This record gives sequence, C-alpha cells and structure tokens, in this order.
Amino acid sequence: IKACSAYARRTNLPAYTDNTITALPRLLKESSSALENGYALDNGEVQTAVDCIGVLLYDDTSRSRPTFRCRHLLNAAISCG
Repeated sequence: IKACSAYARRTNLPAYTDNTITALPRLLKESSSALENGYALDNGEVQTAVDCIGVLLYDDTSRSRPTFRCRHLLNAAISCG
C-alpha cells in the first residue's frame, strides 16, 4: 500500500488512454489482484489497442525478466493453468 501510495503521489497517475488507472483505490485493487494472481494485466492503459501481461520470471541467477506482450499468449497461458 505504501509503495502504491508513494507512486500515486509522485506521478499523479496521469491518463494516457481512457483505460489508464488514474485513482489510487483502483491502483490498489489492481495491485492486489496482480499479487493474488501472480501476473498483472495492462488493458490498453498506456497505449490504445496494446494489451500486456507482466509476470516475474527468474533465470538461474534469480534476476527477473520481462515476458509477454500479446493477449493470445495470455489466453494460452491461462488455459494451460
């Protein structure tokens, strides 16, 4: 909660598209959902018609790596779950 609140204060949560998270309560809800699900979604929040999924993946040195940027990959990953 502290990190999300600090981020919201620092950035003022500017709107880039109609889907951008611009309110702290929604940011907290989405962050909680991401922690619970193990992944986060970007539903065109920065760029219209660009959907992303964020998942922490670790290599053999335990460094996190970025992952998918395609909705069809998300759907495939969820259906395999």
